[in-house]
Amino acid sequence: MKKIILITHFLFIFSGLIIAQSATVKGKVTADEMPLPFATIAIKGTSIGSTSNEIGEFELLDIENGKHVLVVSNMGYKSYFKEIEIKNN
Repeated sequence: MKKIILITHFLFIFSGLIIAQSATVKGKVTADEMPLPFATIAIKGTSIGSTSNEIGEFELLDIENGKHVLVVSNMGYKSYFKEIEIKNN
């Protein structure tokens, strides 16, 4: 198997105007410092997910406050798990 997928450049963008207090997570999926296109990114235990574009960038919308596990997978690579915490006041 190839090396574990790495996620870099996490940006947490919070919107205080949304009543549900949800957030957007944007990032870029890379492997060996190269963009990984068309990887699957999801929040474990939810229906929230996306696919990275041609240059490895992705965006997940409407993530509730709290701790979550981000799962990144792609054929030929080991799945990558990253714990994230969304804090929106």
